[in-house]
Amino acid sequence: MLATNATRLTATATRGRRLAFDWQPLLQGMTPRAGSVAFSRASAATYLDAGTGLITSVLSNVARIEADGLLIEPADENMLLHSDNYTNAAWTNTNIVTPIALDGTDGLMGTNTMYKLRATTTNGNHHIQQSATRSLSNRTFTLYAHVRVPDGGLTAGLAMQTAGGSQSRARVNYDVASGTLVSSAILGSTPPVLNASGVQLVTGGVYRLWLTATLSASDSVVSLESQILLGNAAGSISFAGNNTNGVHVGGVQLDAGDLITSYIPTTTARVSRAADVCTITIPTGVNRLRLTYGDLTADTVSVTPGGTYVLPASTKKYRSITSL
Repeated sequence: MLATNATRLTATATRGRRLAFDWQPLLQGMTPRAGSVAFSRASAATYLDAGTGLITSVLSNVARIEADGLLIEPADENMLLHSDNYTNAAWTNTNIVTPIALDGTDGLMGTNTMYKLRATTTNGNHHIQQSATRSLSNRTFTLYAHVRVPDGGLTAGLAMQTAGGSQSRARVNYDVASGTLVSSAILGSTPPVLNASGVQLVTGGVYRLWLTATLSASDSVVSLESQILLGNAAGSISFAGNNTNGVHVGGVQLDAGDLITSYIPTTTARVSRAADVCTITIPTGVNRLRLTYGDLTADTVSVTPGGTYVLPASTKKYRSITSL
């Protein structure tokens, strides 16, 4: 879904020395009460639209304001191709019935953007997989997928590996609805470090399942394989399915680094998202700002009166900014 009338974040100082930005009025077509703010981003991007519950695309230089605040993200790249089309040849499957595209009512971005992966009756592993070429200078990667588990008795998992897992492999399986890690594994001749993993509710029973791992410095394999796995209720990835029960999957992303950033859809090539840049002109007499985040934590920063301040890129969202 493309938001053609999304918020363009601009405002003009109206109250001299006092500065107070609350992004929520912008959602209602209003301007902040004071100060001056300018926003730019040299590419399109996505955000979770609080009104529709869908991941929505916006054009370059359009600010993204979610229910809990303003997104200010660093540049990033999705290394996977056809990130929401699992019938494409970029993806290979093992013991998965041909994926079924779900209709718009179940899609993450509106239409045919989630697929059902159904485990075959073969007693073994059930997954889809794609390989991406990495730079050897990058060793830490984050993999995530948006999943829904409509059928009982199944868990969903992710794996990141090189050389078919013989060199290195990090895997997790979750009971998605409860957020419980039911099994994990670190394998290979030069095993990676599993830094972190988890499950986050996104919208309407759809969860973001993620893992971050760091490959060994001695792992020189440049092909990095990403897997979306099915498991049984106990978390075992070796089991026999019934050709019917499965997991809904959409919006898969692999990127370098340890940050979970907004989804970057891809088709035939990798896609990069430019950094968000939000610059605030500081009124005369203001030398400190309070930055309040979406989780209601806050930081206080020093600023130069009459100067400018650039909001730092963050995995947290900015709920409000006030002068002290």
